[in-house]
Amino acid sequence: MLETITLDSAVKLSTPLAKKLFNAKLKPIITDKISEYFKSKADNKTFEKESVKYIARVSGLCSTMNTIAFPNTPKKLEDLYIPLKIIGENDNEIVINNQADIFKSNNKVLVNDTAGMGKSTLSKRVFLNIIEKEEYIPVFIELRQLARKPLARQITSKFGVDTKNPINFLKELPLVYLFDGLDEVDVENKDYIIKEIRKFIDDLVEPKILITSRLESYLSEFYDFTRFTINPLKVKEAFSLISKYDPKGDVSKKLISGINRSRDRGLKDFLSTPLYVSLLFCAYRHKTVIPQKKHLFILKYTKHFLNRMI
Repeated sequence: MLETITLDSAVKLSTPLAKKLFNAKLKPIITDKISEYFKSKADNKTFEKESVKYIARVSGLCSTMNTIAFPNTPKKLEDLYIPLKIIGENDNEIVINNQADIFKSNNKVLVNDTAGMGKSTLSKRVFLNIIEKEEYIPVFIELRQLARKPLARQITSKFGVDTKNPINFLKELPLVYLFDGLDEVDVENKDYIIKEIRKFIDDLVEPKILITSRLESYLSEFYDFTRFTINPLKVKEAFSLISKYDPKGDVSKKLISGINRSRDRGLKDFLSTPLYVSLLFCAYRHKTVIPQKKHLFILKYTKHFLNRMI
């Protein structure tokens, strides 16, 4: 049975690495490049405390995932993650596994695709990869949570710093920025947030930035980003995900066997999206019947299981 882990537990597990990263990447520059931003030893202590707290919390958040297959019971991302392949405009490919460097060829990356393809999960995997390499400190932001305030100031506040020149402060830190879910920003705030992100990008010097979103017209603002889409899951990958949901095989083996016997060829196409793989697993666990018509399955189960997540 898959282990359930609370966010508090994940944060606690992440704290030693957060302290290590602070000591290796941030502490040395307090007495060098950013000393002018601290007026007292108390400011230094606040910077250390809030930085470690932020890195640990976001590391904990990114090491866990919620899925329709297990509503309200977070699981370790490592236990459920299936490496996703992203395809660029020039047909260049990157497999986002636990060794991938999404910024190897491009500092500005935009991943846009439809709902349920795994954009947020991919962002979390990218975050963990950066943390584990210990070269940079990733800043992970769920964009729907941003306030109508200058973006640079919101980021410096996460590190416990209040300065009149937040962008200059951030320029001195070894940071990578992961901005997840631009399409999830409220309509009334979207124009403001897009302008803030654009200004933030232009004010930095060669920043490493990942943005994820559904494909929308506003993405034209990020004309200087290299764009990628997520490759649909292959049947073998979908079966691997189903098996991860049920390691003992009591449900997963029967479901996979039933899919292979199914007369509906469209059902295997349905397995190309991680969200619907989860829905299919939930539906079969609830009632051990393989749906024979993809469109009927979507109508019957999607609303039911999505409502359970709310």
